[in-house]
Amino acid sequence: MTEVSKFKECRRAWYLGEIRGLVPKTPTDYFWFGDKMHIGLQVLAETGDTEKAIASYMEACNASISDLEKGFGAFWADMAPMFQELVTLGRGMLHNYAIFDRSTGMNLKTVALEERLFVPIHNPNGRALKGMPKLTARMDRLVIREGQDGEYIIDYKNSTRAWTEGRNLELDEQTTGYHYEFWRVRGYLPRGMIYDTLLKRIPNEPRVLKPRKHGDPPLLSKDKDQGTTFELYTQALREMNLDPKDYTDILAQLKEQAWTKYFKREVTTRNMEQIKAYERDLFYTFQDMRAVAQDPRKAYPNPSPMRCPRCPFRDVCLAMNDGSDAEDMIKARFTVSTEKRL
Repeated sequence: MTEVSKFKECRRAWYLGEIRGLVPKTPTDYFWFGDKMHIGLQVLAETGDTEKAIASYMEACNASISDLEKGFGAFWADMAPMFQELVTLGRGMLHNYAIFDRSTGMNLKTVALEERLFVPIHNPNGRALKGMPKLTARMDRLVIREGQDGEYIIDYKNSTRAWTEGRNLELDEQTTGYHYEFWRVRGYLPRGMIYDTLLKRIPNEPRVLKPRKHGDPPLLSKDKDQGTTFELYTQALREMNLDPKDYTDILAQLKEQAWTKYFKREVTTRNMEQIKAYERDLFYTFQDMRAVAQDPRKAYPNPSPMRCPRCPFRDVCLAMNDGSDAEDMIKARFTVSTEKRL
C-alpha cells in the first residue's frame, strides 16, 4: 500500500525505487532512524517493558554500525557523531513515549503486531482483476481499548514537526487504505486509526539559576520556554527541596502543556462511502502503475520543494532532465535490491 502513496507522490521516484529496485549505497539517516525506532516501539507494544524496548533499539543500532561504516566509507568519521546523536535521541524518545502513552489514559491492549494483509484489486464492478494482483499492507499494531468494542490500527511517525491533524488527517490516503484492507479481510471497519507522531526532541532538565547572594540556595528558572516538562520540573523541586507554591504559574503551564511538544496522538475514522471511493480509485491508480512499469517514459517526475530535497533520487532525476549521464550516476551511487517484491 505504501507503493500506491509513493506512486501518487512521484511516478519517477516510484519507478526507480520499486521497479528498478535501486537502493542508495550510502545510508540515509532518516530511514535508518525510523527503522531502529520502529524496532523499539514494537517491543514496547509487545511487552510493555520500556527497558526491553530501549535495549532492543540499542542492539539494532549497534548491529548496524558495520553497515554504516561500509556505506559511508571514508566519510564515516565525519558522519559518526551525527548518528551517535540520533542513537541518544531515540533512546530518550522511547523512554518518554512510554510515559506519554500511559498518560493518555486510553489503556490500549495490543492484539496483533506486524500483521500483513493481502487484498485482490477489484474493478469498478466489484470483481477481482485477472491474475489476482493484490494490494498489501502491514499494520504496525492492532489494539483494543478497555470498555470499547472494535479494534484500532496504530501507526507511528517520527518527525521534526507535528505531522498532520484534524480535517487534514481525513485526506490522508494511507489511513483510508488501512481501513479498506481491514474491511476487505475482516468484513467490518476498524473502530478507527491512531496516529502517534513522535517529535524528534527530548525535554531539557529545568534550568537552575545561580544564587543571587553567596550562601543563598539555588532556584529554578520560571522561564516557560525552557523546554522541560511538568514531571521533570516537579522532580527538580523535590530534589532541591523547593516549595511548589513559589512556582504555581509555570507548574500550571507545564501541566496544561503535558507532552504536546514531544508527542501528538490523533484518532481518525473512515465510513463506507470513503471506502468505496478508495476501491474505485485504486483500480484506476493500478492501471496507471502498470502502464508506467511497462513504459518508463511515463515515469515523469512530480517536483516538490517539500519532498525533493530528501528524495534519494533527486540528483538522478535532475540528471535525467538536464541531459547528464543519469545511468552513470546510478552505477556509482546505487545498488539493485535482491529483495522480492510482495
